[in-house]
Amino acid sequence: MRKLVMPILLSILIPVSLMAQDDVDRPANIGDSEFDNFKNTSFDIREESFTLRESVTKIDEEIKNYSGVMNTIGVEKLKGNFKALLDTKTAIATIVNRIGELDNQSKDLLQNAKSLKPKTKSLKATKNTNASVKGLKLAKTDLDAVKEMLSANIELLTNELKSRGEPIE
Repeated sequence: MRKLVMPILLSILIPVSLMAQDDVDRPANIGDSEFDNFKNTSFDIREESFTLRESVTKIDEEIKNYSGVMNTIGVEKLKGNFKALLDTKTAIATIVNRIGELDNQSKDLLQNAKSLKPKTKSLKATKNTNASVKGLKLAKTDLDAVKEMLSANIELLTNELKSRGEPIE
């Protein structure tokens, strides 16, 4: 029995600990508006992407629960989920554009961080900018996962609504 429990515990604990290590905390401001604004915008995007992922995951789970009984779900409920997914698709496009802009800005900021005085501020600016870039990469990962769920669920709901004779906007 003991031999069986340990691999199961490891299979549960290792992914959880890896997920926690992958995330990055929002660092404190350094007192330079250019670097602080970049960092705050980057981490706001990180939070938005995480929230979108959570929201779409909930809808995805709900839709999976419909499996086999989708025809028993009310049209208004289906339309509500469909609209939420379409709104999320629009939000993702906006966030992806913002990430692209920030990616370009990060290169300049890292270069500028080297010339900040005093040296301690330069080190903090570099550290914050690197943390921000990591946060943006995590946001991209969240958005990629959301895009996959979105396309599958939008197609599923589109087909269901069409089969019921509902217009698709």
